[in-house]
Amino acid sequence: MRKKIVIIIGAMKCGTTSLFHYLAQHPLIIPSKNKEPHFFSEDAVYQRGLDWYESLWLGNLEEGIGIEASTTYTMNPKYPQVIQRIVEAQDDYDFKFIYILRDPISRLQSHMRHLIAGGHVGHTELVDDYIWYSEYARQLTLFSDAFGRNKIHVMLLEDLKENPDEEVQNIYEFLELPQSPIDHSIILNSQNTLNINPFVRKIYESGLVKSLAQKMFSPQVRQLMYKPLARRETIKAHLTNEQCRIYLSRLSHDLIQLREDYDVPIEKWDLSIPELIS
Repeated sequence: MRKKIVIIIGAMKCGTTSLFHYLAQHPLIIPSKNKEPHFFSEDAVYQRGLDWYESLWLGNLEEGIGIEASTTYTMNPKYPQVIQRIVEAQDDYDFKFIYILRDPISRLQSHMRHLIAGGHVGHTELVDDYIWYSEYARQLTLFSDAFGRNKIHVMLLEDLKENPDEEVQNIYEFLELPQSPIDHSIILNSQNTLNINPFVRKIYESGLVKSLAQKMFSPQVRQLMYKPLARRETIKAHLTNEQCRIYLSRLSHDLIQLREDYDVPIEKWDLSIPELIS
């Protein structure tokens, strides 16, 4: 009998961390040791094999549903082998997927804050990668074609923020799990993480330090630890009107497909150039 795994496949900067910790509270959901193992995307990690992948779970997969949340799985074409690798693993695992989306302008600004805070870039410049990660319909279609639409639960970050109980219970229904309460105190604020001093972040992101911190401290405690390590200024990234115009123009056909083919209520998003997707 195949073991069950649900993967939060993205999108990047759309609340995947909070959603992962919400779902991990269910008694029948078994979280991975590392929220983002990137097993099917990173070549060096994939070469460790399925035995290593199965060792990631904090429990017996025969007794529940495993969960991981690697946003690189919806970063095609940067990681082109993801779909095929998951397909090949289906002999051993029964996969379901959760794709959480967000207003693309907000997603991009959060993405840019992430890169600026980490010292990867120094300004808000549009590059193809950023646009690929916001092509929600295209990324969704890749998974839908390979696994079937019924294997994918699509949701909005805006809805999760507004009504976390209802959204999480909808996921439990999708996973055919009994309803279970969630602890609302687990709302992980990535802005706190981003504002950590870059030198401290580099130390923390080293494999050993991060692994020890995750084993020793709960997510809530780690969030409290960020405050004294933070720099004084808050990292900000705002798109210019021209950048918004270019960005939404590039995404217009994808947004139309998202609304028409996948029934995603994009009208909930504050898209600054609505005529592009009318």
